[in-house]
Amino acid sequence: MLRITLTVTFTLFAGLRAQQAGAFVDDDALVAGIEKAAGELRTAGKLVAVVTLRQQAAQRPQVELQLPAPATERLQPELLYARVRRSTLVVGHFYECKECQQWHFTAATGFAVSKDGVVASCWHLLTDDEEMPKAALVVADYDGHVWPVQEVLAASAVADVCLLRIQATDLEPLPVRAAARTGEHVWCLSNPDHQFGFFSEGMVARKYTSHGPAPGTEPKAGEAAKAGDSRPEAAHAARPATGPASNWLHVTVEFAKGSSGAPVVDACGNVVGIAQSTSTIVFDEDSQPVDTQMVLRTAAAGEALQQLVRAPAAERSK
Repeated sequence: MLRITLTVTFTLFAGLRAQQAGAFVDDDALVAGIEKAAGELRTAGKLVAVVTLRQQAAQRPQVELQLPAPATERLQPELLYARVRRSTLVVGHFYECKECQQWHFTAATGFAVSKDGVVASCWHLLTDDEEMPKAALVVADYDGHVWPVQEVLAASAVADVCLLRIQATDLEPLPVRAAARTGEHVWCLSNPDHQFGFFSEGMVARKYTSHGPAPGTEPKAGEAAKAGDSRPEAAHAARPATGPASNWLHVTVEFAKGSSGAPVVDACGNVVGIAQSTSTIVFDEDSQPVDTQMVLRTAAAGEALQQLVRAPAAERSK
């Protein structure tokens, strides 16, 4: 059985039952449980290496999938949080530490888009990172269930989005909506720096088109781009207006490292963006202390996720 129920397997997780009722989140217990369960999955030979998933991603631009219809009922923030929390997941790397040779887990974010185990997140989690050797991707929910990522169903490096498959049958999917509006009120539920289930509000501040690599995924001078959402702020260097175009949102919701793949939702709980990167604007990079002016938070537009999906053949023939 690929899914491990931590609340049953480990007495350590008695506190997780309270989290189901909206009580305080025990971050340390959740990470320890994910690592314990992922270790058992590794021993059982159930984990799939990131390098294998990356190879699949390069060959799978689309998948047949029926996404849920957008919701139309506006929810109060506390009800919106409860709704989005049921669908938001922890997606991260289980890897062997180069220093201590122990296995650790580093978390990012994702969310369900189908009941039967399809999870959306960021493509850059599939990037091979020399700091995380032998890495595999695992998915967990806030109630203590852990699954290995079995395969990549579809992915776009340019848009920095992907769809992953886990063996689950009872996820609660979020609908996806295109055409977010500048000034629209939005919320984000993410896992910044292992602070699990962080819910913030803001607005769509800007919509823009970029050319070339996704923000923050460009190789820096003299080194390969880092991946796996391990960087607090993604480099946002100026790019020439060449290469494939992709559409992005600047949003004022709060997120940081560990938030890649988090849902940015409207008042009805529809995903209008996917948290992707942050970049800091400074007045003078050489000044000490650094003269920080503002932080830009970038999300892939909901359209990018829709473009990974084609309707099932039965639907197209209608």
